[in-house]
Amino acid sequence: MANNRIAIAREQQIFVVEESVPGTLVKPAASNVVIAAGTGSINQQPTYTKSPEIVNSRDVLEQFRNPMPPGEWQFPILARASGSAGTAPPGAALYKALMGKEAVNAGTDVRYEQQMQKPSISIWLLKSHSMIFCWGATVGTGRVGLSGGSEGGIMWDFSGQFMGMGWVGTSPLTANVGSGDDTLHVETPENYTVGGYVVIGDDDNGGAGYRITAVDDTAKTLTIAPAADSGASSGDYVTPWVPSGVTVSGHPIEICGSYARFNDIETPVQTMDFTINDAPKYLDDEITAACEPKSYAEVQRDISGALKIYFREKDLSYFRYGRENVTNKIELVADNGPGRTMIVECPKCRLTVPNIEDADPTVALNMNIQALGTDGEDSCSIIWK
Repeated sequence: MANNRIAIAREQQIFVVEESVPGTLVKPAASNVVIAAGTGSINQQPTYTKSPEIVNSRDVLEQFRNPMPPGEWQFPILARASGSAGTAPPGAALYKALMGKEAVNAGTDVRYEQQMQKPSISIWLLKSHSMIFCWGATVGTGRVGLSGGSEGGIMWDFSGQFMGMGWVGTSPLTANVGSGDDTLHVETPENYTVGGYVVIGDDDNGGAGYRITAVDDTAKTLTIAPAADSGASSGDYVTPWVPSGVTVSGHPIEICGSYARFNDIETPVQTMDFTINDAPKYLDDEITAACEPKSYAEVQRDISGALKIYFREKDLSYFRYGRENVTNKIELVADNGPGRTMIVECPKCRLTVPNIEDADPTVALNMNIQALGTDGEDSCSIIWK
């Protein structure tokens, strides 16, 4: 009988890989690891339509599966810098998928800038004894902010949607596997889907794993490629393959030393955040053999934020900015020194008229931020330097 081990929360790893063709699953490498700063999730819920047949029963006797809606994923990460100016940060695929393009200026900086079409990603989420993965994923939202008095590091919250998902779990073999065999007999084939990678007992195909090419629930078999190398014995476990040599790289950026900049002038703030909403529309109304979305279309992005400051004498100017549609360059600067600095730059921001808040013993101003473009695809950049 198979083990039934309860998953352990700390046994989590996430890998994010850019796709060359949207919707084509890409195998991860150790360098694609992203260290989450909280729980990661990948989920896709089908919907069903009840049968219209009239029967003399108050029960619903049939339901029909509808085209699969896009799935949803999310996880937070700390803003980690590479430690070397001009070298991409850990989690670079996320920033590129959020913005559109990556520009590496050796020895100077790495800039994530907007473009009309953004790349898609494959996400692999190891949860203890199981690997859950998805393809055709996009980053729909990225949020980052500063909060006065906060401790710890700068946090990004990422989320988005995807086309389809799969999984690889754990099950014992019910028959021996010899060298050259490409069929595995397992106790629980439902724990596996096509596209996942497995290890057969101690046989990990030289560290590369074996790709599942077919699952037969009736025969209780998995077909793998390539064929097994050394094989395994009945009772050995077929487990998820995970890239080896994973290390934690980069340097998390502390909130201490971070600040806001208005028109290139450092400005004290209590709180400030930016939310980049740029989720495409998944075309889930197409009828496909796979019964899941196969395409998506980019739509208009929206970049907004919020700002809270102490109400100083000079700050009455913010009322004018809000009433007369005066725009300002606003930057969130997380500066921990060379090679460990991140800047979220929005060159043209409109502020709302401030709301006055009494916060005994002081008074604060609350404003909302709307980032605008100038020539197009230039409303926001994320810069690592």
